[in-house]
Parts: sequence; C-alpha cells; structure tokens
Amino acid sequence: MAGETIIPLSELCGTWRLVGRRVTDAQGKVTYPMGDNPRGFIMYNPDGFMAVEFFMPMKGPDGKVAERFLAYAGRYELSGDKMRHHMEVSAQPDNIGKTYERQVSREGDLLVLSSSPDPNGGPGSKGSMLWRRV
Repeated sequence: MAGETIIPLSELCGTWRLVGRRVTDAQGKVTYPMGDNPRGFIMYNPDGFMAVEFFMPMKGPDGKVAERFLAYAGRYELSGDKMRHHMEVSAQPDNIGKTYERQVSREGDLLVLSSSPDPNGGPGSKGSMLWRRV
C-alpha cells in the first residue's frame, strides 16, 4: 500500500546511538569503515523534526586517519521504507537545503538507514548506518 509506514513512528521516535557503519560492495563483501567504536546519536521527535551528529573516520591526503564531525537537523518524512531528512541546519553549510533519502529497516533491535550506492563503495554497493535505541 502506497504511503504505508514499515516502522511505526512509535517505534522510531526517541534517541538512537550509532553502533556501526556497514558497507556491502557489489560482490557482497562487507566492511565496517568506522571500526569498532563509532560515536554518534540520531533523534526523531513525534513533531516531525530530527537531529543527528556523529564522528566519521576519514583518510587524509597523508594517509592518516582523522575524525570528521557531521551534524545536521531539520524536518523528516517517513513513507513506507523511505526516510527523508531535510537539512535546515548543518555543520557543512553546503548541505543546508538538501534532502537525504535513505531506506529504513529494522534488524533485530537495530534501526538501519541505508543508501545505494554507498558514496565510497562504488557501483552496486550499499551503505548502512546501524543505530540502537538509547
């Protein structure tokens, strides 16, 4: 049914802690580029607003890994298995006004937000952020 919500708002709303970032390449190989100790939170309110912030390890031109802070907030829309985050404020000013669309699902007690292809995974890949309720 069009517009049917796969995850009810009552299960979505609240605060979630980041527990992993998974990238599955086109051949099915799985990696966890944020390692064993990712840090971040995402919060969904019943009034239709959300906020997220997390640290993501990034390799610099010198080959050293540094952490990059990502944060944004704004309205969200949940429709079926699609989640849209409308960035009204962002730590990255170029993202203000953009919308991120993700597939939303559950894996046991985890909330999973995925995109295909993953920006760093190449064609046919899928990137997923894994969140556990606080």
